[in-house]
Formats: sequence, structure tokens, C-alpha cells
Amino acid sequence: DAHELELAIALCMLNSSLQQLQQADRVFLLAAYRFEEVKDYDMAFQCLRRCKSSAQEEIERMILRWSCDDVEKASALYTQHGIGSMEDLRAEAKRLEEEEESSASEFQLVRVYTLTHQFEKAVRVGIQLMNKCIEKDNITREARTVSKYLSSVKIQLFGKEEAVQIMAHESFLGAKLAVDLKYTSVVPALLRLCRVNVLCTSNPPFPVSLAKLTLLESQYLLDKHMMKDRMVLELQKIVTSTDEYKSSTPEEKDEAIALLDQIMLNMSEDYENQEVSLVGQNMPSAACKRAGVKSFITGEDIRGQEFWLMQRDGEKVAISRSDAIMWHRCCAFSPLGDGSLFCPV
Repeated sequence: DAHELELAIALCMLNSSLQQLQQADRVFLLAAYRFEEVKDYDMAFQCLRRCKSSAQEEIERMILRWSCDDVEKASALYTQHGIGSMEDLRAEAKRLEEEEESSASEFQLVRVYTLTHQFEKAVRVGIQLMNKCIEKDNITREARTVSKYLSSVKIQLFGKEEAVQIMAHESFLGAKLAVDLKYTSVVPALLRLCRVNVLCTSNPPFPVSLAKLTLLESQYLLDKHMMKDRMVLELQKIVTSTDEYKSSTPEEKDEAIALLDQIMLNMSEDYENQEVSLVGQNMPSAACKRAGVKSFITGEDIRGQEFWLMQRDGEKVAISRSDAIMWHRCCAFSPLGDGSLFCPV
């Protein structure tokens, strides 16, 4: 596979017209990720240098993924790829600390803090920047890039609180991106992953309340005609201020009541419009349905290839290949990512 991919990239490089195409960067970026997967870093870096946009950022993040637990290796790679010495980067961090605070300087601080392995400082500034964007409901490029830098560091190198904060923010930003890309099936799963992690956070508090996260997921499911029984129970908890929703506001309770009313209305309409007839093409056959293999995020039978994940209790759950790929495109913590940190410890 690696040799075939190397040949494909060589052909791409020879084809000068490809360099003018909008998809050229994507071709080289995907190839770089594939070479990284098989640990051919020389070819991976060659592909990244061919990218016209964000090449430097991609190279820096690949170095982080490769050497975030080895300062000497990281320093040598920075020098080799023209990023600068570790001493220069630390000096830049000190200079940025003295500058007036702005989203641009915060972004550069996170970048330099991660590159110099000052991960605790990187999380503090990065969370601060992402919180501002989430509160304004304006997810900027800087916020998404900060998320990418933090997610390029092995999660084990952060403290438990920092790891949970990163996963909460990354899954929330992933859900927002999945909505924009119309990846319908993974939006609720990412919002649930965010909620699980928000439950474990304490300081600083997540800018979106638990009740609001549940309301966002419920509204999305309702709009897509995908409402689940479990969400009805969650909405009822918001109304009654039960369990984790004890601090839900009057406005959140009113919104939950309105959603429950809409759910009941939809259920009534669906019942009236039911047809007692079988549609042949919707009946499963041995070729299109595999008994017993259901997606843990949709609850539906998986058609085609599935991926299996090990849960903390030792049980396995499955997800379809298409859903796993969509999830991976939106969020660094995905079934195609680490896997062992699917949920917080």
C-alpha cells in the first residue's frame, strides 16, 4: 500500500496542472496522513511541504504527534524543518506573554506553548480562547486551529482535568462542524460525548450548561425526525431539576417544556399517518442486513463494514465505517483515533 501511494504522489507531483486545482492540497494532506500512519515520516513531510495552505501548521502538528513526549527529538525536528530552535520558541513565548491580549496572540501562545512542551499553559490559554468563541457562538479559525494543536499532544501528557476539558471542547466544536457538513448521524453522538466530559469538569466551567447541551441535541434530533426516548427522559429531568440538571434556569425549563410539547404533537401526527402495509424494498434480506450488529450511536443495523470499540467495562460496541469516517473528520477524538480514551477515566 505504501509503495502504491508513493507512486500516486509522484504522479501528482509530475502533473503541474494538479497544483492549480483546489483539491491538490487535500490530496497531499491525505497522503501525508497515510505515510504518517505507516511511519514513513520523510515522505509525510515531503507531502506536507507540497501543500499551499497551512503547510507550516500541519508540519508542526505532525512533529507534535511524533515527539510530544521527547523534547530532544522535537528540538532536532524543529531545526530540521525550519521552525526554529527550542530556545527561540521559548523566547517567542515570553515575548507573546508580554503583549496585549488578543485572539491572535492567544492562538500564537497556544502554538508556542505546545511546541515548547508547556502543555499546562497551552491548555489554560487555549480553553480561554475557545470559551470566548463558544460564548459568542462564533467558532473562528483560530479556535479550530487551537483545538488541532492541543489534540496533537498525547492526551496522557495532560492532567485529568485538562484532558477532560480538551475532550469536551473538541467534541463540541466537532458537533458544530458536523452540523455544517450535514453529518447527521454523528452530531448527537458528539454532543453526548461533550456532555459526558462536561459532567467531569469543574474549573473553568464549560461555557454551555448541561441543560443547554441536552436542549441542543433534542432540538437537532427533533428537526431531523430522529427523536429518542432517552432524550424525552432528559428533557423531563430539566423541567423537574433532577439529577445533573438541578441548576437548570427557568428559560431552559421553558425551552424543555416547548420541546416536549412538540414531541407529543409529532408523535400524534405520526400515529395518524401510519400505513398498515409492507413496502417490499424496505424489507431486509441476508445481503443488506447483518443480524446483531447495531451502531452504538444510531441504534440501527450496520450495513457493510463496522469498527469495534472496547468500552471501559470490557464490553464491545460497533460503529459503521461511514459514521466513523465522518466522526474522524469532525473530531480528533474518534473511533479512528486513539480509541482507548473514548470516554474520560
